[in-house]
Amino acid sequence: MPPSRIYLYYKGRPIYRPATFESDRYSFALPKNLEEKMIAGELFADFNFAVLPNSFVAGGRPVRVPESITLSDRYE
Repeated sequence: MPPSRIYLYYKGRPIYRPATFESDRYSFALPKNLEEKMIAGELFADFNFAVLPNSFVAGGRPVRVPESITLSDRYE
């Protein structure tokens, strides 16, 4: 099960609004300036993952869970 809350970052700075896991996805609200960029398709959102210690899935691969979301500008 993924963490129920993870944090957002933009240009290396935290956005003080967490992403919350609901149903089968993370949802989050952005400040107005970033919300407009996201709607216009000018942002990428990438997950950053952490490896759970001593946890493995079939085949011996470590379990990775979302740790944060990094937003970046598409056109920079």
